[in-house]
Amino acid sequence: MKRLGALQLAAGAAAAGVTGRLRASAATGDPFKIGVVYSYSGAGPAAGPEMDAAIASFQKVHGDTVAGRKVSFVRRDDTGVNPEVARRAAQELIVQEKVDMLMGLIFTANSMAVGDISNASKTPVMLVLSGATGLLPKFPYMTRWSFTTLEICDIAGKYAAKAGHKSAYVIFDEAQIGFDANTGFTRAFEAGGGKVAGSSAAPLVPGDYTPYLLRARDAKPDVLFIFKNVTSGVQLLKQADALGLQKSGTTILSTGDLVSENNLPQLGDAALGIVSAFHYSAAHDSALNRRYQREMLAITKGNPNPSFGGVSVWDILTATYRALQAQAGNWDADKTMAFLQNYKAESPRGPIQIDRATRDIVQNIYLRRVEKRNGAVVNTEFETFPAVYSPEK
Repeated sequence: MKRLGALQLAAGAAAAGVTGRLRASAATGDPFKIGVVYSYSGAGPAAGPEMDAAIASFQKVHGDTVAGRKVSFVRRDDTGVNPEVARRAAQELIVQEKVDMLMGLIFTANSMAVGDISNASKTPVMLVLSGATGLLPKFPYMTRWSFTTLEICDIAGKYAAKAGHKSAYVIFDEAQIGFDANTGFTRAFEAGGGKVAGSSAAPLVPGDYTPYLLRARDAKPDVLFIFKNVTSGVQLLKQADALGLQKSGTTILSTGDLVSENNLPQLGDAALGIVSAFHYSAAHDSALNRRYQREMLAITKGNPNPSFGGVSVWDILTATYRALQAQAGNWDADKTMAFLQNYKAESPRGPIQIDRATRDIVQNIYLRRVEKRNGAVVNTEFETFPAVYSPEK
């Protein structure tokens, strides 16, 4: 907590350097510049290519000019979990590059550092990821277009109870977000009548997770809920398959990022039968999603596969284009935020809106099961929790 406070103070002091940059609406006809702060390194090989493919495919469909203004992008790599680099990148984009808005940001710690810069300069920030609760109230020019870990785990717990499971075991990352995930799932599952028989905090880095899985197996739960980061989570799921947990009658339940479209090829048949809660599946049955998949694949050729990160980018750019058009090519931060706080749209994931009070996204959360269709391993949606608001804590 002391470290977090020091980080906020340091970022606040640096943000003072951008307060002089406050600009009125840019004149119609000037280029509209979007600053991208993203983990092109430090977040897995798919992150950067998917971001760039989403931008390119969106502009291929919708063009690169809105209300007479050319829309361009200036990119900076925050290198992973590195708040100081993210803060510096945001300051440079605002002061030197004179961007009109910022988008991107995978990690919450980075988003907090950028948020102080946003507050000082009154620059809108649209988050592609950053799943911690308690973030947005601090930063009035920030909106989130992804999900919160808490809402996904809450729905997973509700589903597990609703499906009739009476006992559960939880394996989660040994980090604050992992403890939050454990709390969220446990609270929802036990409120629905289930009982968590035990839980284990497992190391973030990949390793031998057999001892944790054996504890889970010995507890003989109806369901094993797993919250792990992608790198170590894939290895854990493979080890769970080798131990035959699903064959012994335990349902494996996880958050959807663990079995995202870019992890399924690594998992192969080991993923079959895994149930997950998430806001997006590549197999979502809608015309808009089929178009999103088609346009993305035309660029990526399946490396990477279009997934939830790219969907956030498409939705952010859709909202940005509409906000710019609504202001007839002008861009005023407060008018933009007012526009976004009343925003509703159809997304490749389904209907979305930005909650007026919290500036967080409201969306469907789907239960999906990994199945094989036409030789491909996919997440098939089988139940919908509509219009989910993220819990406050």
